[in-house]
Amino acid sequence: MNEKVPTKLEIFNTVDAQGKTIQVLSERILKIENLTDKQEDRNKSIIIAVLVAAVLIVAATAIEIFFSEKEDRERTDNLLESVQKAQMDVFEVETDLQTLKVRNPYLK
Repeated sequence: MNEKVPTKLEIFNTVDAQGKTIQVLSERILKIENLTDKQEDRNKSIIIAVLVAAVLIVAATAIEIFFSEKEDRERTDNLLESVQKAQMDVFEVETDLQTLKVRNPYLK
């Protein structure tokens, strides 16, 4: 219990030191807040960039599918036309063969 009573100068120095410490801490907190705001802005930019990239990928894929289906349809149509033409040629050959058989009974 033999505590020494601080003098006014010691109290003033202590309060002054606390004030300076609080000021330094406040400045650091402000810097941290600014850095946090900047990081949040960067994060938002990154998120937007990722979303835009995803949309572009989906759009490019959709366009590619659309054009590939169009090409596939054109190929299918061309193949169907070729098959139909081949069937008509076969039918004509069969008709000619039957006509030959009718005209030449010995070919039966």
